[in-house]
Amino acid sequence: MTSRHGLETGRVRLAAVLCTAGVLTGCTQAPPAARAVRTPAAAVAPTPRSPTQARYVSVHGDDSGPGTKQRPWRTLSQSLPKLFAGQVLYVHGGVYREVLTQLNLHDGRENRPIAVTNVPGERAVLKGAVWLRRPDHWSINGLNVTWDRGLKDPPRFMVKITGGVGWQWDNSEIWGSRGSANMFVAGFGKSEPSGWSLTGDCFHGLRSATGGADRATNLALGEMARPGRGSVTRNLIYNVEDQDNLTVGSATAAPRNVDIRYNTIFGGRVAINLRGGAHNVRIARNVMGGTSSNVLVRFDLKHSPHTVVRQNYGVISPDGVAGARRMMQTDTEAAIGGRGNVVSDQEPAFPDPGSCSGFHTKVPTFAPYGRYAL
Repeated sequence: MTSRHGLETGRVRLAAVLCTAGVLTGCTQAPPAARAVRTPAAAVAPTPRSPTQARYVSVHGDDSGPGTKQRPWRTLSQSLPKLFAGQVLYVHGGVYREVLTQLNLHDGRENRPIAVTNVPGERAVLKGAVWLRRPDHWSINGLNVTWDRGLKDPPRFMVKITGGVGWQWDNSEIWGSRGSANMFVAGFGKSEPSGWSLTGDCFHGLRSATGGADRATNLALGEMARPGRGSVTRNLIYNVEDQDNLTVGSATAAPRNVDIRYNTIFGGRVAINLRGGAHNVRIARNVMGGTSSNVLVRFDLKHSPHTVVRQNYGVISPDGVAGARRMMQTDTEAAIGGRGNVVSDQEPAFPDPGSCSGFHTKVPTFAPYGRYAL
């Protein structure tokens, strides 16, 4: 499950969104721009000002109802298209077995975003898939997604977000895809996505590759022409030994303008696979280790202006043990700007690296890096 640290951070960020939307009372200032919060603050439980702003969905609800607290909707497929700028959908705990594709979403606004969040203290799980096309000013918090093995025609990507402006998906567990990725973020047109972020999420549980073929990745960032800035910040990404954790680009195309910072990326074949000529991708302050490959970061040496891999901490295998022996190959470091990285065989002593709550480390060396950096 998502850690308390991640949930607290997300609720504070969500409260800032709700202040702007007019749902919380007592707000005295505009919210900050969506970005990673380095110091956790006290959790804030949102309190709707009026029933017109708040909507509810429950596994015990009814889609023919008004979506109020007393008469919640039943499905996310019916709930999401009914939301307008400034509204909040509270998702009650339970398992929603749905495939959300071809949804006609309304646009939020910069000062009146659309927010979707779990009811505080309840765990909401979407079992199936969700594809969002051009979500403008949407904030999703605490909506966990996992694979449904019973699907007759499973989609290639379990979660896919195409384009969009000012969206964020925070504090969610996204796991178990049997397709090509747990989540795929793709561009749209020349300028999208823009102002997007993934923060406090936990990606894991991919299938194993079949005989070294049939590759998949936890999180994939696809082609983006000239998008605005995006960020992948303070997430946990861990994987089976023969699949990649984070893939940036493909053989023929790559994203642009992405910050990948303060993540803990462990296990898998490689931590990060850079392909296709990524532009302006900055990879910094991450903890990476536990890979089955001999390097933590792979780079195909295609022209990648202003893309850097700096000031990361790499956990390498000790002598005589299979696994990563260095951060990157020597020619990769020279080509991509790989200065300032630290590599060591010192173990981070994660208490339970097989769960989303098991990656806290008390080893002082790791304090400036990764998901829980100080």
